[in-house]
Amino acid sequence: MLGRIAIARRRRLVFQIRAMTRAVPRTPTSPRLRDMLSAVIRPVETVAVEVSGGSLAEVYQHLTAQTPSGFDLAKAPVNMAAGSSDLTAVGTFTRVDGTKTIEAADMGTLKALVPDGWRMLCVWRS
Repeated sequence: MLGRIAIARRRRLVFQIRAMTRAVPRTPTSPRLRDMLSAVIRPVETVAVEVSGGSLAEVYQHLTAQTPSGFDLAKAPVNMAAGSSDLTAVGTFTRVDGTKTIEAADMGTLKALVPDGWRMLCVWRS
């Protein structure tokens, strides 16, 4: 059995949900501010670095020492040459800084605002 306070909270929640889902007419040329779409974009840039070492720990240490600023290590496949104990790896670093926020009324316009060489990371309704 729900108490009086719980029933009042539930009713208040139901009224809030109904108010949020109520359809409000608008013209296509003037969207409401909260109907705008926002997105975070970032430049697409990769850097490859080849390193070698005697162990995986040593290879990883060389890769972290050569990490450019603003980049993170995305992948580093390791190979061992036949007849040798040396490991070689080609580390691929991807850019993780330099994000921007863009806004548009619809998804098509938002995609058109993304410049060449940039990637859309996430989209939300603002």
